[in-house]
Amino acid sequence: MILSGEPAAGDLSGGVRSRPMPPGRGHFVSHKGGSRLVQTGWLPEPWTESPVPSAGPPGQRDQTAGAG
Repeated sequence: MILSGEPAAGDLSGGVRSRPMPPGRGHFVSHKGGSRLVQTGWLPEPWTESPVPSAGPPGQRDQTAGAG
């Protein structure tokens, strides 16, 4: 997957150079299929608990909550 970048970097894979593109747009390069222009997407993680973020890195919950 080659996303937006500077063409001066040269050929990155399969003779494809990066180039400025909109967010999420890129080239998927494979040995069998060559290069295809693709658009990626992003969805936020659904809330499984309170919408108030916990202290610490994303994906970790406070292990002391409810203990005792």
